[in-house]
Amino acid sequence: MADKKMKYVYIFKMFDILKIKNILLRRWLLSYRVSKNLKYKYTVYYNKKDSELSALCSNFGTNKGYILDNNIQKLNPKFCQDYSDFYYDLFLFSKDSVKKVFELGIGTADKNKMYNMDFLGDNYQPGGSLRVWKNFFKNANIYGADIDKNILFYEDRIKTYYVDQGNIDSIKLLWQSINEENFDIIIDDGCHRYEETIVFFENSIERLRIGGLYIIEDILPSQRKKFLKYFNSTKLSYKFINFSRPKANPDNNSLILIMK
Repeated sequence: MADKKMKYVYIFKMFDILKIKNILLRRWLLSYRVSKNLKYKYTVYYNKKDSELSALCSNFGTNKGYILDNNIQKLNPKFCQDYSDFYYDLFLFSKDSVKKVFELGIGTADKNKMYNMDFLGDNYQPGGSLRVWKNFFKNANIYGADIDKNILFYEDRIKTYYVDQGNIDSIKLLWQSINEENFDIIIDDGCHRYEETIVFFENSIERLRIGGLYIIEDILPSQRKKFLKYFNSTKLSYKFINFSRPKANPDNNSLILIMK
């Protein structure tokens, strides 16, 4: 019996070793692939604090960020990104001057849709991130778009529209309907597939003002090489930013920041 128990202990230890090995290998591959396209980098280590933006993410149930108090955290932090920590530093000093924000992807919970947020549980409600921007950027009008027509909504300072982000005609119709230019911030939190994301980018970047920021969230490991190769071939200034934290580190916890 003791020998059998020792055998199981040995097997579990081997699994732990393989898990650590795979994590280290993924990190090395990430660094290798990124360095082939981007030659400069800086590393930031920080102690997470519950910023205003993280608190808003928790309150409105969007997985762009989370707070450390699990008793009032609306969504499971395991499934949340770390973007709110970065966004708070990025947007804090311009929050009162931002006038127009657009985000692709309202976040359907419909299980029948290919890209849905059902994995976030019963507390998830579509439109959370748009309400985060509305409450953070007090002087801005917020615009959103999604392929699921059933989750479109209108409220004070928020307007949403239908769009198929892989269809050029649909994108053109979207911007005609919005009838606004010179956006301060455009965020793509849509389907996260390379092909559709680039189609939307190429037909939307002109709507961003000079000096504005275009952000593509959730860069999947399988898509990183394509994205980096594409943006490296342009004359645009861009950064690839990868986030990590203890205990939970979603594979897609990374984004591309384009500065116009």
